[in-house]
Amino acid sequence: MDADPTSSGAGGPEGDSPPRLPDEGLWTTLEAVGDPLAPAVDAAVELAGAGVPVAVVGAPFGGRRRVLDRVADRLDLPREESTFGERPSLDGGMVVTDAHRLHRRSVGGFEPLDALLDRVGHVDGPLVTGWNRHAWSYLIHAREIHEAFEAVAVPSVGRETMGALVEGWSPSVTFRAPPETASGLLQVDRQSVSLPLLGRQEVPVPTVDLSAFGRREAAADPEAAVIRRLTDIANGNPGVARALWVHCTAAEHVAVDPTDLLTPVERADERARERERTRREHGTEGAGTPADADTTALDQRAAFCCRLVLAGERLPRDVVRESVADADRLLARLERRGYLTTTEGTVELRPAAVPDAVTLTDRRRIP
Repeated sequence: MDADPTSSGAGGPEGDSPPRLPDEGLWTTLEAVGDPLAPAVDAAVELAGAGVPVAVVGAPFGGRRRVLDRVADRLDLPREESTFGERPSLDGGMVVTDAHRLHRRSVGGFEPLDALLDRVGHVDGPLVTGWNRHAWSYLIHAREIHEAFEAVAVPSVGRETMGALVEGWSPSVTFRAPPETASGLLQVDRQSVSLPLLGRQEVPVPTVDLSAFGRREAAADPEAAVIRRLTDIANGNPGVARALWVHCTAAEHVAVDPTDLLTPVERADERARERERTRREHGTEGAGTPADADTTALDQRAAFCCRLVLAGERLPRDVVRESVADADRLLARLERRGYLTTTEGTVELRPAAVPDAVTLTDRRRIP
């Protein structure tokens, strides 16, 4: 799904329609600065034209839908949106977007996907499907889906391309060095540890601030440092980078430095740390936690819930409920931490939080 990375969507059955129309400016700009998606488009067209079932596999918001649209135009194929719980029509050659929606991680949840796999070799015409990369990885093990399709990967972009995108998004922006800090390489952090007889206590712990090296480098070339950080955080994903850029820089922003580029989860964590510092300074550590804070570590169940949203991108709340016990509470925690947004019936991954969702679920080894 490559909807506008800066907004949530609407329209159609809740959780089944994509968010708003794609950010056309993002993709046209990308195509004007080297068109890194072209090799994927060409490969999919060549394979599908030769009668090979194709799976276009890409990260959330990374250009998958744009590749599918271009393939459909080149081959003059109709498009069909996948819907959770429903079989695809496969009425002749077509492009099936968001095919990962054909499975749910629950009892009986693979029936629509199995119906697709049973018919892959019998479609009268080219068949091109689109898949979320994280769902595809899971389905390789759960259904050996790579045996049914020839996979075409949507590529990421490098720093040079990212720099051209930033210039197109904010032509008047200036770049500055990170703020000067009084701290050197060695810092003192406070950590909570369990001590004999004393219970849990906060103690000073010396740490090495590796970011100091980056600050020195950023001071020499602020623009390169900003582009490098944006590319690294987004992992070369143009949709995620666009969302991060909009999230971190206001329209009237005239200057930006690498420390401005934080994901929603990093900002939520920063606010929680600031609240904790304030309570410590005022001697109110035991006064309780603010209602909007959630400073506890996310457990395995929360990480699994996050993985469902990472792999589904936008899905009905009921799809999460049937796979995870106490889903509403877990979704509320993930929303407070900045990973996703919810409505009464829909759960949607925040584009700018994709890096955090990947880190959380990979660290917990959620397939």
